[in-house]
Amino acid sequence: MVAEETVTVEEIAERYSVSWWTVSTRWTQDPTWPESVGRKGNAKLYLARQVEAWIEGRRLTRPPEAPIFTRDPDELIDRPTIVQESGLAKGTIYANFSQGLLVPKEGHALRGNTKVRRRGDIADQLRKRNTYRKKRT
Repeated sequence: MVAEETVTVEEIAERYSVSWWTVSTRWTQDPTWPESVGRKGNAKLYLARQVEAWIEGRRLTRPPEAPIFTRDPDELIDRPTIVQESGLAKGTIYANFSQGLLVPKEGHALRGNTKVRRRGDIADQLRKRNTYRKKRT
């Protein structure tokens, strides 16, 4: 019988490129988080396949086929379009703008009183976001 791979909170954080705090304080507190299967020193152990299934089930990864990545990169789009096409929450997109994380290389243009940005610039910035995808080893 082959033992299943187990992981600690620290290993989960490393594997999915998130902070230890995110895993220990947010993810493990979710009622649907997998039960620990043992301990390694003071650290709880979780089955790697269950953790991976939980992350996939929670849709913590951005779908690669999101329209923002597949449509004309030169088209100018506004914030509501970015929200609709990215598959991310409105609050997330607006917070990213406020924090300067979605600043296009060439700034923005105006369409009436609305700021618009080049789809390709926004898509490039969104690709850089941390999406909790498993690191390839």
